[in-house]
Amino acid sequence: RRGGAARPGARVCSHGKTAAARGRATLGMALQQCRVLLLVLGCAAVYMLLYLPMIGVRMSRSSGIAVVPDSSMHSTPSPRQLLDLFKKSDVDHDGTLSLIEFEGAARSFAPHSSNGMAETSAAALAHPNTATDFQLAKLTARAVPDAPPPTATRGVVAKESTSRVFVAKGILHDEEEGLSPLPQCSLLFFFHVVKTAGTTMRMLLQRQAQYGEFEYLYTGSTTLPRWQLVMHQLVQNVSSRRLIVEIHAEWGLHRGFFADIRELRRLYASIGCRVTVATVLRNPLSWYLSMFNWRASNAMPLCAFQPPMDGLSRQMVGYALPFTKGANRFIDLPYEAVVSVLRHVDVVGLTEYFDETVALLAARTGIRRLGYAHLAENNKPRHPMLAKAMLRSMLADASVESARAAFKPQPSLPRRSADFGSVAWSEATLRAVADFNEESMRYVERSRGKADCNYFPCAPPLEEAKGVWNRTQCAHVTPRDMLRTMLNHTHTDRAVHAHILSRLNADLSKEQLAIGSSALDTKLAAIKADSAGVSKRRAAALGEHNKNLCATRLCGTPLRSCVDCDFNMVPGIESCWPSWEDQFAPDEHRFWCKRSWTIPGIDEQDLKAKHHPKVAPIPCWQTCWELMLDVGFGGLPAGVEADHGKVPTCLRHGAPHPSNGSTRSVCTQPLHCSPACAKPLFDTLDAFWKHWKERPLVRDINSLNISCPCGPGG
Repeated sequence: RRGGAARPGARVCSHGKTAAARGRATLGMALQQCRVLLLVLGCAAVYMLLYLPMIGVRMSRSSGIAVVPDSSMHSTPSPRQLLDLFKKSDVDHDGTLSLIEFEGAARSFAPHSSNGMAETSAAALAHPNTATDFQLAKLTARAVPDAPPPTATRGVVAKESTSRVFVAKGILHDEEEGLSPLPQCSLLFFFHVVKTAGTTMRMLLQRQAQYGEFEYLYTGSTTLPRWQLVMHQLVQNVSSRRLIVEIHAEWGLHRGFFADIRELRRLYASIGCRVTVATVLRNPLSWYLSMFNWRASNAMPLCAFQPPMDGLSRQMVGYALPFTKGANRFIDLPYEAVVSVLRHVDVVGLTEYFDETVALLAARTGIRRLGYAHLAENNKPRHPMLAKAMLRSMLADASVESARAAFKPQPSLPRRSADFGSVAWSEATLRAVADFNEESMRYVERSRGKADCNYFPCAPPLEEAKGVWNRTQCAHVTPRDMLRTMLNHTHTDRAVHAHILSRLNADLSKEQLAIGSSALDTKLAAIKADSAGVSKRRAAALGEHNKNLCATRLCGTPLRSCVDCDFNMVPGIESCWPSWEDQFAPDEHRFWCKRSWTIPGIDEQDLKAKHHPKVAPIPCWQTCWELMLDVGFGGLPAGVEADHGKVPTCLRHGAPHPSNGSTRSVCTQPLHCSPACAKPLFDTLDAFWKHWKERPLVRDINSLNISCPCGPGG
């Protein structure tokens, strides 16, 4: 044999030749071993080249378990990577139960007993809850026939009764490395003040619901039945939950709102739950011009604009912004009264510091999806441009750097003082005011030529003419007069703005995010990067020049993650979020979401009764999320059609009933849901509200130490 011992029958001539043969044999064996070693190394190299890019996962056909070695866990792989890996692997999806296990993940995942995990625990683990870093989520709706029972694996234990495919992973979304843990419980009440980037904030808050991390609710009042229903929901079952309530009330906040929140804080303190009240204000001069551009300029010129005094402050102390007549329009709000209200607001941000506000809100509430997109610009393109030019010139005359700084707030200065802080207006500023006013007059004349002196009252000459516009009505109004009106109507607001500037930096410092610090700079960079991605996805969803948008909704039948969301222009409460796709796009397509009710139809009742329905019995809801899966992973059950390339949701027909003790969901996919409903506290909502208002912390409004005047709110 080549390189080995002599063949049988071969003659050995001498001792020397035998030694040479032995030498050749030894060399041959060494070469053979080298060839085997090279072959092994070559195979290993090919294996590494093919599989290391796929996060170092090895797949086993026999067990169907993908193991991620600890040494390859340089960063948590995203679910998209895992799904891609799983589709490319050689695991028999149709005949093998498959798990993905992170070796070493047990260091942050508390394993359950070896005999598996109860069904209730499976649902809990599917929730992106930070009690553990690793949860289970079912990633296919395709049955696996004759699959072997799962076994306990290090870091992952599952009880499988439906022979589906499970994947264990860290957090349920892409790019999770920089995210903070979610709180077990957090309630956020956001008061949306008109024209303070509130719609942008709404988009950001609603994204928390798209990612299955917070519920989102909308209410236009803190006194009407919808608000009462929210209070009943939170009181009838005090449980850990994550909830965002947006309050968009142009009628202002009644003091009773803060008494309601005080009682909620007491109830939820027993379970260690955060309760946060937040709002965003704005540089008053910028707000004044934005307010005019948004609504008033549709019907009146700048020279005839006479809005209520201190529009920002009056919303905080309970006075309405629109439809104000007579003396109500000119209520003099003391600076101290507004500040006494703001003491009850945990986060007071500023539009000009929007990203800093978002960072502070995240630190206080635990929200994590901090990207947003700027929505559509004003449809009167020259108005914003001229307004900005006017504001820049005003700030320069007052030696104010930008709208991020205070404009000479002097609470001690009389409101109608002639010098307004001794600002000497330049010719450039007076010309900018005149140009803006001229454009606004042209706009009214090009449209219907009649002003709306109802929503925002007009100056007396135009009001006396019953809104019929004529240039002679402003013939004697000079640019200086318009500047005087502007400063006179923002007197208290400017003082409050200076106070909030100081407070915002102090609040950020408490969270180790002081303005100018490296920690805040890092946070702002992350928000900017996330926002760039959101903006890109939004642009793709809406199309060039919003060609994919039909009114407030996307045209056609696009994939919508909100299951059975209503199409009502007036935002309802029955769906996971309102159907305003012009504001909420892009749909992130991460989870299906459905809100189920014990008694459906509250939105229809609310509309028919003009927001004053008689609610009896009291309905209750539960919100559930289901992971959205591509059809390519695992396929579809027989007879089921794909939904835009996704496995259809079971929530449409199989969501659990929201009441405790009811039949559990028929969904085989793991769901995570808000707390289930308990028995209503009273037979009618009126009865509950009457009892609620008798609670000591709710009844004793005076102990809030809010200075008045205070409006009735709405």
